[in-house]
Amino acid sequence: MLVVQLSDTHLSDTRPEAEARLAATIDHVRALPTQPDVVIVTGDITDHGTPREYRCAKAQLDRFTMPVYLIAGNHDDRSAFRAAVGPPGEHAVARSLQ
Repeated sequence: MLVVQLSDTHLSDTRPEAEARLAATIDHVRALPTQPDVVIVTGDITDHGTPREYRCAKAQLDRFTMPVYLIAGNHDDRSAFRAAVGPPGEHAVARSLQ
């Protein structure tokens, strides 16, 4: 099994370069000769946990075709995170972000 882990994406309403870095990273992963079976995104998906930041995360992470599992970090708003990906213990697939 091939696993890709991304960490500390810090998508931000105030720092568009974070989205550009994530987009470039996703482009790189998608260009790998062997595609991963799963992507795990750990900690600090967003910088402030705003709905717009989570919409940005969804737009970018939806570009993956394999399952994407998310783990919130200290910069993520727990309520907004749960609203976006569901309760703890459920598979949090990028396409489920609201």
